This record gives sequence, structure tokens and C-alpha cells, in this order.
Amino acid sequence: MRALELFRQSPSNIDLVITDLVMPGMSGRELSDHIRRLAPAVPILSTSGYVRPSSDDKEDEYYLRKPYTTQDCCAKSNRCLLWPRRPKLTPWCFSISIRHANRELEGLL
Repeated sequence: MRALELFRQSPSNIDLVITDLVMPGMSGRELSDHIRRLAPAVPILSTSGYVRPSSDDKEDEYYLRKPYTTQDCCAKSNRCLLWPRRPKLTPWCFSISIRHANRELEGLL
């Protein structure tokens, strides 16, 4: 899977992973397991219109139900990035991370 390949190349450059739980080839849960083994501190925001997360409150904090707006995605992403175990990122850093992620996603499409 291309996302895992990109993550393996430079895990320290990635502040947040956003993945759908239902994907061809590898599920979002499988991708999350691989990423957690490589970089346990990187938050993973899962999204789906079909699958519900477990009843664990922490997992729900990292879940975004489809359909969602851009504002919903940004708000949830910001909460994931600013979770107490993460260093505080300034809005400028967050903006740079989002632009970098968008460039990478455009290359995949």
C-alpha cells in the first residue's frame, strides 16, 4: 500500500495519519496497526461511513464519521494533533502539515 510505503520513508515528517477504515487491499485498522508499530506517538484519525469504532472513548476521539465537512475534518484533526500526549503545534505548523499531506495525496490520485 502506497500510504504505508510513504510513511516508512519518513515517519518523522508525518504529524497525523487520516485513513478510511474500509479500503481495498488493506483495511484502515491493518494500516493503523502497521503505523503504530513504526511510530506509536503518531495519531491516527480513522473515518468511515460503514464501520463504527469500538466503545473505547479514546478510539472515538480519533474517529470521524462520514459524511463530514471540511470544517469537521479540520476540527477533529486539530483535536488529534493537540491531544495531551502530543507536543503543541502552532496553527502555522498545522497548516504546513496539511499542505504537505495534500501534495502527497494529489500525487496518489
